[in-house]
Amino acid sequence: MSKKLINEIHGSYYKPHNQKYLDKLVIQAYTKQKTLSNHDKKYTELLKHKFKKLVLARNALARENGYPNYFDYVSDWDEVPKKKLDIFFNNVDAISKKILNDASKILNRSKRFEDNLVSFDFSQYAKKNFYNFPKDVIDSLSKYDDVNANHLNSIKITSSQIRLSFPEYAPQKSNIVIRHSNIDNSLSEATTLAHEYGHALGMLEALESDPQPTQPKPYIDELRAIKTERKFVETLTVLDQKIANLEILYFFLNTLFESQIYKNPDQDFEKAYANAHNIVTVGRAKQKTNWAYILDTFFVEYPCYSTNYSVIYSDLLKN
Repeated sequence: MSKKLINEIHGSYYKPHNQKYLDKLVIQAYTKQKTLSNHDKKYTELLKHKFKKLVLARNALARENGYPNYFDYVSDWDEVPKKKLDIFFNNVDAISKKILNDASKILNRSKRFEDNLVSFDFSQYAKKNFYNFPKDVIDSLSKYDDVNANHLNSIKITSSQIRLSFPEYAPQKSNIVIRHSNIDNSLSEATTLAHEYGHALGMLEALESDPQPTQPKPYIDELRAIKTERKFVETLTVLDQKIANLEILYFFLNTLFESQIYKNPDQDFEKAYANAHNIVTVGRAKQKTNWAYILDTFFVEYPCYSTNYSVIYSDLLKN
């Protein structure tokens, strides 16, 4: 019953509007350039109602499967190590503070934490912010002895029309194709592509021993991808490494928010989202409420998946 309700809400979540309209709302959420129109306000209120119903339905599904809430259910299903998850929650403020302190000069040039509701993209401040894809990423990763050069060069890139990058196996050509959205040639897109190369390299290694390998659980799958992504980041200038680290705060924010709303769905979600911002920005954001969570497709399409990223990034940065 819960699963059917989840599918119904999910299938109609953004209706009756299209992506172009949502893009406009996202831009307004990022920049706060103008007050929402009455029509926009009605629509955002509708999304808030749908999102709350989605959270409650997911929690009901978790209870049907023996879990107290959906956050714990997904964390266990994804095989996120419980001890590492606890360490993340105990250290998220300290790691966030370290990231922010390292990037203080960049932040002093920007008021984005104060002015923006949702953005953690600081690519515009990067020393190098135009990458030749995929050459620049391949050249960086090929410097590492533990990266298989033959595998690296056998991976193909094709354009993706959706705002999502992902690898897939092309059996007729016996290679892996990465569908890359490539919204621009920024540092952010470069780290995304390096991440997908990590997934693709893992797939090629698995195919060497098994023509039909078992899909690894999300935590293990993302661990390989993030380690490859971090190899790429390590080849960047010190400035650009700091900028890449700033974007990690987005996943910390998501995990804090989702753990709160699924464990306590009766609270005010706008206050919970604002509070999560304030924690990962160590008070820089100073938000009281934030309605932009309803526009983040990660919460709708990939609920609690950010936990994998948060635990892995925090573990790597901590060490």
